[in-house]
Amino acid sequence: PAQDMIQIEGEAIEPGTRLQVYDMVGRIVNTMETHYQNHRITLYPHLSNGVYILKIMAGDKEYAYRIVIAK
Repeated sequence: PAQDMIQIEGEAIEPGTRLQVYDMVGRIVNTMETHYQNHRITLYPHLSNGVYILKIMAGDKEYAYRIVIAK
């Protein structure tokens, strides 16, 4: 489980890659864009413990990952 931040790495992560975090109801709770190839995401204090979906949009590809926050 993540507490304060998560590290995103991979060939698909390049400057300009868009990241969105969704809650389990489907609402977007955080949106950001990468500025570096390997990106560190700070999980904002307003995110409660629980399960979220991280969506990564890189060019014409999309990836979705489940993340668990346990502070």
